[in-house]
Amino acid sequence: MATRLSSWFIRGVSIPDPRRWHRIVPVLLLVAIPACSRDHTYLPALLANPMASYQADGIELIDSSEQGEGTDIVLAMPTNAEVVRRYRIEDQSRTAEVLSDAVAFSESVGWRMQRESDSAYLGALDLDVGPGRIHLSTTAEEVLTDPDGPRVLRIYMDFGSVRFDSPTIPTEGK
Repeated sequence: MATRLSSWFIRGVSIPDPRRWHRIVPVLLLVAIPACSRDHTYLPALLANPMASYQADGIELIDSSEQGEGTDIVLAMPTNAEVVRRYRIEDQSRTAEVLSDAVAFSESVGWRMQRESDSAYLGALDLDVGPGRIHLSTTAEEVLTDPDGPRVLRIYMDFGSVRFDSPTIPTEGK
């Protein structure tokens, strides 16, 4: 049976009878506790890779984020460990060269790279804890508000398998 609270934020909204909360609370806890958990088994492996601390002449780190694998709080879906870095390219005329240098460095530390487009590469590496993926690209710094504006180098690393024989990944240019 639902009760009505006249002082409730929205008048007339039915809320569960407090005498039945003992049935609802355990169910909510069973969903909420695993959803908030984060296991950091894979994140250290990504952070230990030299691409997580990539530096080169002509670029400046402007954004950095890491996330351990776990479960999404809202959707209760599994999430991958990931590392994201964004670098401002100081001389915009060198955008292609900056990407090429990043690809060459990633290959020098063991990543198998494949060209995805003129401005993006996809790669794979067998890390100690599982298969790692990397995506190197140059994108607009403000994708939504200024898609033709200054470019940034974006490095995205996570876990999962990569199929280089996929028809969506061109093989020319490698």
